[in-house]
Amino acid sequence: MNMMVRSMRTLRRRRKPLPLSRVKRTRVRAELPRTTRGRQTLTSNTEVKTKTHIKLVSALSLAEQQQIDNLIKTAFENEGLSHVEPTNVCIFITVQTEIVSVMFLKIFQEQLPESPKKRVYIHTVCVSEKHRGTGLLHKMFGFVGRISRFKDAVFELTAANTVDHGLDQAARFRIYSKSGFSLPAGTIIEPSGYKVLSVNFNTKPQKSVVYTMQDSFTGKKIQVSYQDFDPTGCSINNIKQEMGCSMKSDSKKLRDFNTK
Repeated sequence: MNMMVRSMRTLRRRRKPLPLSRVKRTRVRAELPRTTRGRQTLTSNTEVKTKTHIKLVSALSLAEQQQIDNLIKTAFENEGLSHVEPTNVCIFITVQTEIVSVMFLKIFQEQLPESPKKRVYIHTVCVSEKHRGTGLLHKMFGFVGRISRFKDAVFELTAANTVDHGLDQAARFRIYSKSGFSLPAGTIIEPSGYKVLSVNFNTKPQKSVVYTMQDSFTGKKIQVSYQDFDPTGCSINNIKQEMGCSMKSDSKKLRDFNTK
């Protein structure tokens, strides 16, 4: 009997690795219209149940593929699910049966030259237009930050310099900054010419990202919040980043900046 109890306790303590079909249920608040007796329309805060899913692109069902493809094509010109590699990891959120947001992770097997950490590139991030502003982007980033297999990874993404549905490079830079990403040290920002020396992330008394920068011409150093500048272009090691400004984060920052 004692041996059976011990074996049961051992089984309970064992943890399985994260399956690529894990689902997390959360809730977001949305303002839904309601009508009074006098036919006057009012709005009220209603909790909408969401589910967060993780799958390989190659494991998506046909229905999921079609919805995600439509979501991408609505958000970006000349893009679609066919441009995403089957080995990429897909994070997506559903409201009932509707897929309302998606992002993809490309995992690089080689390690970074400056550290033994893995590289994970986040790309093709989009949220359904009618669900923007409800925190779905933060939910996806927070979910990624809690995946145990990526706890030592460096996450990268690009604040693209394209304009899609009112989002330009400056808007993407602010959105990703609020989500815990920053320009890496060594980045030279256009048009000011300032060089990023270091970045300080704060969560108290409020969340903030503060840069220490140096004027490339005068050598003058300043400290500035991400809210106080809008990069129109970036370069690093004298190489201009043609697609936009590269930004980086890690698991802890994704958890800290995307959790209320």
